[in-house]
Amino acid sequence: MRITESDGILICFPTGRIDSTNAAAFEQELNKARSGHPDAELVLDAAEVNYISSAGLRVLLRQRRDNGPGLTIRNVSPELYEIFDVTGFTALMKVEKALRFLSVKGLAQLGAGVHSTVYRLDEERILKVVKDMTLDAIRAEMQVSKQALFHGVPTAISYDVVRTEEGYGEVYEMFRAGVLSAAVMAEPERREDFLDQFAAMYRQIHRVEIGEDELDSVRDRYLAAADALAPFVDPEELALVRKMIEAVPEGHSFIHGDFHMNNVMIQDGELLLIDVGEAGRGHPLFDFAQTEWAYLMATVYAPERCEKISGMSLDEARFVRDGLFPRYFGASGEAIERKLAVVNGMAMLRRLLVPFLQNWSEASASVRERLPGARQDLFPRINTLCGMIKSEF
Repeated sequence: MRITESDGILICFPTGRIDSTNAAAFEQELNKARSGHPDAELVLDAAEVNYISSAGLRVLLRQRRDNGPGLTIRNVSPELYEIFDVTGFTALMKVEKALRFLSVKGLAQLGAGVHSTVYRLDEERILKVVKDMTLDAIRAEMQVSKQALFHGVPTAISYDVVRTEEGYGEVYEMFRAGVLSAAVMAEPERREDFLDQFAAMYRQIHRVEIGEDELDSVRDRYLAAADALAPFVDPEELALVRKMIEAVPEGHSFIHGDFHMNNVMIQDGELLLIDVGEAGRGHPLFDFAQTEWAYLMATVYAPERCEKISGMSLDEARFVRDGLFPRYFGASGEAIERKLAVVNGMAMLRRLLVPFLQNWSEASASVRERLPGARQDLFPRINTLCGMIKSEF
């Protein structure tokens, strides 16, 4: 049996059958492996196991007893999973099915962004392939989607996770669905209607209230990111950053966390959210920060990458950015200008903190690169912005 250990996880790779003829030897190998790594979490990779008998199951029970709830059995075939399920082992320990492989070669691309690409699998299904996302994060996102749907958020639910050559993928059953940004490009004469629907959806999800025990506080995430920023700024600058975050009122709205047209599907005229991995609860200003930053990146800071970021041409992305918040607030003139000043300030704050909010591997370098802009365009405005947050929101 092959055995590896990395980052406190001991992975064992048994093969073939585990039954009364070899269960004792299997247990001896596991015990020997664990004795060399007594503090490691035990994971059994069952990709090459085709059968397990009651004798093998008893070995796993003893390992779970000695190892605690940390025992995981992964890459379990459907046939093997049925054995674990029928015997009740799926309730006793973490048993993960093996992911099937789907190739994206030859699939029609419906839309693409920086972190994901959406493909048409067939007439009834779409496939969203995500980059730089762990399997645990995807499964957590699926759980958030179910919570959101329960609360009335128009969310698409993925029913399967697969492997592809580009990363993990989520399969959705969506008839005749397409990405909203692609719809705007395909039917520019309808862009006013599409943007009206988009803004209405934004208002709708922010009317949904989320309990404190259901989703994390986005405000707390920002404060934690500010703490991570401390080594890079002086105390006065850090105090300003925290002051702006704390000026945002407490809220219990559903916060999508990455709301833009690439993360909205349109099916028979109905809009459905996807990609809820950053969802939380809080004040809509935290959602506005991400949306505004996404379209600022596409239209101002990296217009040469506009289509990659937004899924639209520069002209259409500017149309969305300029028209979304006036529609959301139903305001114009000086009233909307004041709100937009706050939204822009929140976007600048997110730009500074996002390497910590999203745990970027090169967070330190990214923050140092962004600090000069924050010192010029954000820090001098924070006291004024805090007053405007209080008066406008």
